[in-house]
Amino acid sequence: MKFKKMLIAVDGSENSIRAVSYVGEMVGCSPGWNFNLLYIEKLPSRDVSPDDTAWKEECVAHAAEMKNFLEDARAILEAKGAPPEAITETYITSCQSPLVDGTSTRCSPG
Repeated sequence: MKFKKMLIAVDGSENSIRAVSYVGEMVGCSPGWNFNLLYIEKLPSRDVSPDDTAWKEECVAHAAEMKNFLEDARAILEAKGAPPEAITETYITSCQSPLVDGTSTRCSPG
């Protein structure tokens, strides 16, 4: 069996959007492809926040922004012909994130 899987790492930048669009143009309408949009969380700098509460609020806002970005990237792939069931979104939280509840089995140490 020949697998057709495409991992698309994104970081919220314009270049990421261009990459998603390019992949969609190249293989979006081709049958049998599966796409995984991957974002590995990069936390806002703690050093520039006045206190922990402000930093946590920035982390929450950043996470929401990146989840919206993943949804936008999904919409681009769908617009290029990729079926919705062939697209997954993966958001890997940083191990240092204040949003990690301790039960997550997967996080990024970076």
